[in-house]
Amino acid sequence: MKTKLFFVLSFIFFYAQMVGQSYPIVDRIVYFDQFVQSLQSRQLNATVRLDSIRNNNYDAVNSVYTLNSLQIFTFDSNNLNTEDSYNTWDVNNNALMQQGKTEYTYNSSGAIVDMTYYYFDLNQNAIVPSQKSLYTYNASGQLIEMITQQYDISSSQFVNQQKEVYTYTQTTDPKPTLVLIYQWDTANTSWVDFQRGTIVYNSNFQFTDIVLENKDNSNNIWINSQHFSRSYDANFRLTEYIIQQWLSNAWVNYSKKAVSYTPMGSYEEIIVENFSWDTPNSSWLINGKHIKHIDTNNNILQVEYFYWDSAVSQLIGSTKIIYTYNANDIEAAYFSWDSQTQDWTTDNLQKDIYSYDMTIAKNDLILPYIYSGNTSLTNSLFTTGIPSFDQLNHKLLTKESFYRATVSDPWTPTFKQTYLYTDTAAGIDDSRQITAKVYPNPFSDKIRFEVALDTYFLNIFDLNGRLLYASDINTNEFVNLSFLNKGVYIYKIQTEEGFASGQIIKK
Repeated sequence: MKTKLFFVLSFIFFYAQMVGQSYPIVDRIVYFDQFVQSLQSRQLNATVRLDSIRNNNYDAVNSVYTLNSLQIFTFDSNNLNTEDSYNTWDVNNNALMQQGKTEYTYNSSGAIVDMTYYYFDLNQNAIVPSQKSLYTYNASGQLIEMITQQYDISSSQFVNQQKEVYTYTQTTDPKPTLVLIYQWDTANTSWVDFQRGTIVYNSNFQFTDIVLENKDNSNNIWINSQHFSRSYDANFRLTEYIIQQWLSNAWVNYSKKAVSYTPMGSYEEIIVENFSWDTPNSSWLINGKHIKHIDTNNNILQVEYFYWDSAVSQLIGSTKIIYTYNANDIEAAYFSWDSQTQDWTTDNLQKDIYSYDMTIAKNDLILPYIYSGNTSLTNSLFTTGIPSFDQLNHKLLTKESFYRATVSDPWTPTFKQTYLYTDTAAGIDDSRQITAKVYPNPFSDKIRFEVALDTYFLNIFDLNGRLLYASDINTNEFVNLSFLNKGVYIYKIQTEEGFASGQIIKK
């Protein structure tokens, strides 16, 4: 069943890629203002900070969740996210292993100027640099340059790869009207013109036309490459998105997205159809669509995905998701396509449940960079401008996935994602402090932490702050820490009631 769930999620991703070819520079221009805002995001009035996300797989044999991975977010004194670390649980060594991280550096205005990526190199058995993005702003806070660099292992330094330079009509514009793209010429150690994009906007600063040109450096001329055009209704909602390519001195259709909006009483039905151009017949051929139902509060009630099956020459459903909004949770129920009835099945065999603290809205949260803005700008559903399900619309506590073989079977857990926060206004040493009994301390191999609740989440750090152990623990069980060397360590216990921390000694 885990394989089946993975297939469903993978297909949704595949569908998003299938319906529209990705053009990173165009995707960035479409939501350029949001991209820049995410680089400059500061939540000064918020006090609840998301510090980590732990992912647990369900062990059906022992009926317990086991730690799979842990994502840790580090912040500075201004609540700016300085590091995002991804760690997986190594069952052989009974310890967390860092697989990668991203570091962020900010200027005095709180805008990101350096974003550096690292990954775990098996050959070196260490975390090593991979890529770097450098951002430059003008006095008005507009992003005017972005440089991408790759890490060269042989020289142990970052090497220029690509540069984007943005030009604005005036200092108040949220988006540029011209983007120049350069590639690094290693032989001559200089930037060389590669591509440029000219953008035209409507009064709402939504782009209506983007023309991409490639540079012919041999003849020092610009040659048309792609043309992107968008149309909107009176409410500035996308109605059509056409991509053309330059061939034989003329623009030729390549793909199209058509969007319709139909009021349906208490909700609105939005249909997005995707087409490719059939050159021999000079006509558009549909290759997929998705349908969304949005209520008056902009909540997604239902979404259906279809793809074109050329074998039977018709649209076939792949996945339908129905969202139910309860007092403190949102349930996403998955349905599949019945090839016999050519309709959706009525059997709900998979579901996700998002549990919230509804008293704390997203605006009250201090979020890491990856959740502060849309950093994945190539999502074809997002580029339609249609609202999408935002799982962090309030303080998200957990996301749990379930399955069942038939509708008469009980639900079985498969996966759980837990979001851990710190109240920066209260801190962890005030009323949120709980009592934990620790014994024996010093210890040899095993140690026990006793708290008032039945279960707790335990972190063990060395004196340099490096995370060595993390797991859900039952309060009546001993924790095996025999893998630790002799010395002093810091423990941190997290529960729904609060926090406890202190030192332990391995003898």
